Amino acid sequence: MSRPSILVIDQHAERRMAISRGLAELNFEVVPVADQREGLRYARVINPWVIVASTAILEPDPGANDASPNGDSSWTALLDFRQRASLLLIGAACPAPQAQQIALELAAINGRIIFFGGLPADKAHVSLNTNLIHYKQLEVTGTTRQSLSQYRRTLRLVACGRINIKDLISSRTALAEIQSALDNISQARSLKSAIYFE
Repeated sequence: MSRPSILVIDQHAERRMAISRGLAELNFEVVPVADQREGLRYARVINPWVIVASTAILEPDPGANDASPNGDSSWTALLDFRQRASLLLIGAACPAPQAQQIALELAAINGRIIFFGGLPADKAHVSLNTNLIHYKQLEVTGTTRQSLSQYRRTLRLVACGRINIKDLISSRTALAEIQSALDNISQARSLKSAIYFE
């Protein structure tokens, strides 16, 4: 049986590779790419089971000349590709209103959508096409915590080596240099940052 394929689209190389390694360790076939145009090319070829995309690709790149043959931007073409595929389960896990809006468009009939990423206070009111929920018979829920049983299962996966959490920590900074770590975090240059005491 072939492994499920996952397409990872993220412009940050370090984060892209960390996500890809983690998924590969869970026995997925992972294809990491850096931008929308490359993502569209691979999406058409491999028809991925899941597309993991950074928030940045939710908006077209105004400086990119990457129109598809029918004149669409690569993000629009990629979105059209996923609309045709129709997804049964979508997790919107980033602080972007566009992700919640697009989730309704991508969902298949009788699909499930989970809003996991909270939004900034000034973007918390999102315009959603509730007709899509109605006519597609979608189940839309939210979650912000995990149960004790989920925590225990996660710890077992870490303990047995199925999840390598070392790859999730992209920078380690001494407490005296904490400002540099905060700068990296604010610029999304680190997946996870660890602060240690000397």
